[in-house]
Amino acid sequence: WGGPEAGATESPEVLQPIHMRLLRGGTVAARRAVGLQQRSASTSAAAALASRDRFDVRHLGPREADHAEMLAAIGVSSMEELTTKTVPSNILLSRPLDLGPYSPGLSETDALEELRRLVEPNKGMRSMLGVG
Repeated sequence: WGGPEAGATESPEVLQPIHMRLLRGGTVAARRAVGLQQRSASTSAAAALASRDRFDVRHLGPREADHAEMLAAIGVSSMEELTTKTVPSNILLSRPLDLGPYSPGLSETDALEELRRLVEPNKGMRSMLGVG
């Protein structure tokens, strides 16, 4: 806070959120109330995040209307048509990709757990490249 000479009209105390002022100088009851609100907010946030554990739900990529506009701009009617026109036929898979137990997909949490399980047997070794 630079004070009035710096053009500031309010002290840093006034600019701080009310819950910070209450926690620092408020009554015990006020501090408890703020703590309960914060815990309640974090609990509801955890519940909201638990339902959005899948990446595809959280992804901010193009929506259906965006897809249609992009496809029209390049002169194709569907993603399938775009794929068949751009991927050479000798490498284009003509059947659904079978990933075994992973085919239905995994939540982000489950995928990370599976990756940890897969790399657990690996041993960290010191690289001797360039030593001689």
